[in-house]
Amino acid sequence: MFQIDTSIPWHEHFVKYGFAVLRDQVDRAWAKQALERVRDHTIGVGRDLPFEQWTTRNVRLDDTKPVPGDPLLDSVYDQPKLRDIMTTLYGTPEVGAPTGWNGQRAYGIFLTPFDPDVKPVQLWGGHIDFGGNLIPLFGNAFVMQVALHDTEPHGGNITITPGSHKLVQKRAIDDRLTQYPYDFEDFPFTEPYEFVARAGDVLLMHHLSFHTGNPCCGATRRPRIALHCQVQRTTFLTRADPNDATNPPWVRSFTLNGFIEDPDDEQRYIRFCDAKKALWGVWTGDGGKTRYKIYTFFDGSLRITFREEGVPDRISMKARFDGRRLTFSESIPADYDKDTLVTPWPATTLELDPGDAEHLRIGVRAADGSESHRVLRRTEAVTTRQSV
Repeated sequence: MFQIDTSIPWHEHFVKYGFAVLRDQVDRAWAKQALERVRDHTIGVGRDLPFEQWTTRNVRLDDTKPVPGDPLLDSVYDQPKLRDIMTTLYGTPEVGAPTGWNGQRAYGIFLTPFDPDVKPVQLWGGHIDFGGNLIPLFGNAFVMQVALHDTEPHGGNITITPGSHKLVQKRAIDDRLTQYPYDFEDFPFTEPYEFVARAGDVLLMHHLSFHTGNPCCGATRRPRIALHCQVQRTTFLTRADPNDATNPPWVRSFTLNGFIEDPDDEQRYIRFCDAKKALWGVWTGDGGKTRYKIYTFFDGSLRITFREEGVPDRISMKARFDGRRLTFSESIPADYDKDTLVTPWPATTLELDPGDAEHLRIGVRAADGSESHRVLRRTEAVTTRQSV
């Protein structure tokens, strides 16, 4: 397991490794209050039990209560030491300054109760939070996870792949269409770091760092309870010059691959995301015999549930979007289970009709090389991410 490099300051650790850990950054009295407030955001027969008796079977978060919006939890951004962290990484204390925190309180409660059905496992790899999207060279945020409860090894903790932010950015520099997970099957993962915390400890993470969460199955059954905060900068970075001595640490974390400048980085990402949403919907044709539902799956990638005449409903696998065309050549039955095998499917391309965004063009290339083309019409809207 990776060990923190204590020979360098925490902010240099963030630059070099894409993460940093600071202990005792939040007042324990406030953390205790916040921990009890989290209880108010849970439901289940176990919600009033001691936290060590919470399990995946008796408690879960109540997704009907607004977070952010809880005044006590919102005040995590007002903790003095956390404000100092923001100032150190961004380089300005003024809220809303062009290079400082934008003042938005964007966070979620991370709750990982004890899972009696799993065994401890060493996790490697993980993911980056750009599933099915272009990966920006820069960004406008870093992650700040604030522990509200003591944890233990294999206690549902987040793990980080040190230094992965540099390698992820390099791939995006070399190919601006780089996407996760398609272009990372050969990624050179290194030994991870597991954030085992005490209440009040803070993990800082670069948004291009690979990470994952392990199941909670530690010896004392302590759950992971934390606030997972985005610290958003007012403006999107467009230029990183390693020779600029005025760079604050967060900016320097983007200079490990040398000088980079791209004024279109943010807008390219936004255009790509908007183009994905433009494909959302239920598209039908052939008198209702053909039906394609296109939506963004929970992991961020576009997915298609489709029906063809004489073929039971199927789900596309590894569908890739290039900003215009959505293609796939593998699928599984819609009523799949964990043992279902992915099978080949005729190479299928979907794209909006450039003259009418309410019509979808479908091209299918069969194994013998023959092609067929159809046009479907949008008959239902899809407005949010979905799981089916």
